[in-house]
Amino acid sequence: MARILLTLLGVGLLGLGIWLMLTWWSVVWPFLLAIAALAITLIGLVLFIFGISEIVGALSHKAPQESPPPESN
Repeated sequence: MARILLTLLGVGLLGLGIWLMLTWWSVVWPFLLAIAALAITLIGLVLFIFGISEIVGALSHKAPQESPPPESN
């Protein structure tokens, strides 16, 4: 019985949410744009940090360059 009530409640809330989103679309659209802008900014920040760490890791694993031996007189 509880599963049926939860399913009916879920369908009701889904319908109400869709109806409210369509009714208040002029308010929902800027909110979605703001969420998209924040998500793109955070993804860019994560990729930047990951790229920097990969560069630093590659530099630290590089073999040191051999210097020429000192000249003996």
